Amino acid sequence: MKNTVYFILLLFVFFNSCTTKPEIIKLDLEQKYPFTRVADYFVISNPPEDINEIITLVQSNLKVGNQKYQESEYYTQIYYKERFCFTRKYKPHYKWYNPYTFDDIRDGISHLEDRYISIILKNSSDTCLTCPNVPIYILHSKKLKYYPNGFRNNSNKHWAKMKD
Repeated sequence: MKNTVYFILLLFVFFNSCTTKPEIIKLDLEQKYPFTRVADYFVISNPPEDINEIITLVQSNLKVGNQKYQESEYYTQIYYKERFCFTRKYKPHYKWYNPYTFDDIRDGISHLEDRYISIILKNSSDTCLTCPNVPIYILHSKKLKYYPNGFRNNSNKHWAKMKD
């Protein structure tokens, strides 16, 4: 009887884990960096591993017409993997919160390794002629950068490796 219960429980866990689709949850954080830099933060549960699926997933979530985007000089969306210490209900302790690295010092755990993909959607102050055009997709888990519109001086260059 015990073996039957364990077997049914194992099948239930197996089938539930195989059929779950990626889900994007916006974190309830209002963060404005200095110099009108604005970021929205998201958590992805069950993120895909394929590069094309990652890009397609976040592109379906892009909201570039919002008020934050309109009022800022620099706007980015940052996506994190959902993990045990970093869930969809994560709330940082703002007294110890570092917005540039998204670290909550009281956790004792850095969330930099949880960063999955970042998208720079607007950078009005960038006048560099050799820089990439926005948007810029930074795939932290793959250590790659993707430039769908290429560079200003080379529109055919779309990929680059991140420096360690």
